[in-house]
Amino acid sequence: MYPSRKEAEKLLQDAEALNPGPWENHSRVAAHCAEKIAMQCDGLNPEKAYILELLHDIGRRFGVRHLGHASDGYAYMMALKFDEVARVCLSRSFNNQTLEDYVGAIDTIEDELDMIRNGFAERVYDDYDRLIQLCDSIAGAEGVVDMEERMSDVKRRYGSYPQSKWDTNIALKRYFKDKIGHNLYDVVKKRVFSLATNNLDILTALGKPGAAYFLQQQRVGQSKKRTRTDYISRRLGRGSENGQQPLTRQDCKMR
Repeated sequence: MYPSRKEAEKLLQDAEALNPGPWENHSRVAAHCAEKIAMQCDGLNPEKAYILELLHDIGRRFGVRHLGHASDGYAYMMALKFDEVARVCLSRSFNNQTLEDYVGAIDTIEDELDMIRNGFAERVYDDYDRLIQLCDSIAGAEGVVDMEERMSDVKRRYGSYPQSKWDTNIALKRYFKDKIGHNLYDVVKKRVFSLATNNLDILTALGKPGAAYFLQQQRVGQSKKRTRTDYISRRLGRGSENGQQPLTRQDCKMR
C-alpha cells in the first residue's frame, strides 16, 4: 500500500519543515526520473514509481542521521500502513542487500539494525526496488546528474565507495537502458529538466495556486533583473555598440 500523489507531496512538505536541507530537492528530482523511466517500462506504474521515489528519504524528517534515516523512514511508513514505501526506504540504500555496502556512518541501535537485516531476509527485489536505486544514483539536489559523477561525489564526501555497489549501479543503468531501448538521460530529460518548473506543478497539485503564482512571478522578476543587469554590464564594459553611447555609472544610478 502507498499514499496518493497528493498525500505523498504533503508528507514530504511536512518533513521539509521539520528538517530542511538539499535532500528535499534530491527526492523530487529522483521522483521525476522514476516516473519518466516507468512510463517506458512494461509492468511499472509511473504514478507508483513517482510516489515511492518521492518518499524514499522520508526518514530524514526526524533529523540528521546516516543509516538511521533508513530505519526511521521504514518505521514511520509502516506506522502509516504504507508498507510499499517502507520497503524502498530500506532497499534504496542496499542494492546488494548487505550492510557491508552501506556508505556512511552506522548510527543505529541494535534493534534498528535487526529491523534492517530482517527486511533484507524477507525480500526479493523487484523492478520498483531497482528503479528507486537507479534514480537515487542519478538525482542531485539541482537536477539530473551523471551516475558516475554522483558516485564520485559520494566517494569524495565519505572517503570510500564499495566497488561492488559501484558495479551494481552501473549494471542497473544498463538493465533499464536495455529494458526501454533508449538512453536513460534522454528519457529523464537531463539537459532540460527544471526543478523550479516541477515545483510549480507540485504547489498546484497541493491546492496552492496562489503560492505557485507567487513563485512563477518571482522567477519572472529574477529573469528581468538578470536581463537588465546583463544589458548594463555590456554597455559599461564594451562602450559604444551599434551606435549607442556607453553608459556611465552615474547613468546606472539614475536609472
